[in-house]
Amino acid sequence: MKKSCTVEDSHGRSLSFSADRVVVPHKKIRVRLDAAGRDIADKFAKMVRRNAQQRRGRLKYGFEEDGDAAGSLAEVVAMAALNITKWNTHPQGIGSGHKPTDIGQTIQVRSTPHPRGCHLLIYEDEVEELPDKPYVFVSVDLEEGSGVVHGWCTAHAATFMGEWKKPSKKDACFWVRQSQLIALSELDELPEDVRRELNGETDLWELAA
Repeated sequence: MKKSCTVEDSHGRSLSFSADRVVVPHKKIRVRLDAAGRDIADKFAKMVRRNAQQRRGRLKYGFEEDGDAAGSLAEVVAMAALNITKWNTHPQGIGSGHKPTDIGQTIQVRSTPHPRGCHLLIYEDEVEELPDKPYVFVSVDLEEGSGVVHGWCTAHAATFMGEWKKPSKKDACFWVRQSQLIALSELDELPEDVRRELNGETDLWELAA
């Protein structure tokens, strides 16, 4: 289904784009952005990288070109998927690793640039600082400008749902499998119309081929 989206950034600016959006099995949502949406994500990624370099010359959890692009694309995809209209783009937060909320009132977005990426990573300081915030997991396709919103869990829940591991070139963290994530329909901040879609209560629900 084609959806027109308008989100408001931290400066009060309205950003408009369109997205193809479909509910797929296991109550996940697949989104493909139009050119305007991809451009918004690309500009935000460049701002993230610039702020990170100015702060300490590296990102908090590594310094990966794909990481900025994937994270920014994932946030735009998540807003389109979940019908969220508030986007935290405040300069004091981006690129620092300490943005208290990514989208909406409470939601953190975590991403992987690998379409089949299967783990949500939660770091120890996130458990300490933001234990009850919901972390939504999005796998993105950077070439296509699309993503799948898989599910979520809180940082605290990751401590018993996940496995403690150390990725190469990154700090040790909790790895939570996609299959362990909580369904999007259980997300407290989810708008009711999206919840009905995910629960198959509207005509907008479709099965992916």
